[in-house]
Amino acid sequence: MLEGIKKLVGGILDAVFVDKFNCIACDEELRDITKYGICKSCREKLEPSGDRICQKCGKKMNNEAKYCLTCQNYDQAFDIARSSFVYDGIAKKLVHGLKFGGKKYVAKYLAEFYVDAYFYYEMSADVVVAAPISKKRRKERAFNQAEEIAKVVAERLGIDHVASALEKTKELLPQEAFGGKERIENVKGAFSLGKNKDLIKGKRVLLIDDILTTGATASAASLELKKVAKEVSALVFASPINKIESVTKDVSR
Repeated sequence: MLEGIKKLVGGILDAVFVDKFNCIACDEELRDITKYGICKSCREKLEPSGDRICQKCGKKMNNEAKYCLTCQNYDQAFDIARSSFVYDGIAKKLVHGLKFGGKKYVAKYLAEFYVDAYFYYEMSADVVVAAPISKKRRKERAFNQAEEIAKVVAERLGIDHVASALEKTKELLPQEAFGGKERIENVKGAFSLGKNKDLIKGKRVLLIDDILTTGATASAASLELKKVAKEVSALVFASPINKIESVTKDVSR
C-alpha cells in the first residue's frame, strides 16, 4: 500500500515539476522555459534531417542521390516519410526515455518537433493516426508513445486524431535484430484495420511513429491503411543517417 502511494506521488511530481523546470534530455534546470522542454546545449546537439534527404523515406543522405538504397530496392507503401532529426545521441536518448523509461510527459514536447517538421517539409493531411503497438507492449509500457505524440500533433495542426483506425495483430521479434529484407518479412501481416477505419476512408493520413530505420514498419502499416485511405504520409521523430553510397536513380512512383 505504502509503495503504491509512493509511486503515485512520484508520478504526480514528475508530471508537475520535472518536465516543466528541467531539460527532458539532460535533466539540468532550464533557464528558459520553451515549448520543447529542452535546454539550449541539448538542442544544439540534435542534428536535423535537413534538406539532403531520401525523397521517399526522408533519411538524411551523405551523397547527392535522390533515394537511399532501401527505397531503390523495395517498394515502400507510404507516399512519403519525413523525420525531424538524425537518430543518434540526444535524439536516441529522448526516444528511449519515452519508449522504455516510462517518461510519458516527454511525448508532448517531442510532438512540437513533429509539428515543425510537418510545416518545414510542407506536408498535408486530413487525419492523424498513430502506429499501434501490441497488447503485450501496451501492458508493459502502460501507454503507446506514438499515440501520445499523435494526440498533441493533431491538436496543434487542428485536424482529427483517429484512434483505433489501425491495430497491431501480431507480436513481432525486435526489428533491431534484423537487416532490411528480414525486417520486411518480420512485419508482414502485423497490422489490420481497426474499428474506426471508416473515419479515415478516402482521407490523407498522417502516420505518427517514433523512429524509422528501413521503413519496413511504416510501410506495412501504410499498406493496410491504404485499403481505405487516399494516401499515407509517415512522420517520425528521428531516422538514422544513410551511410551507404547510393547511385542516382529516379524511382518516383
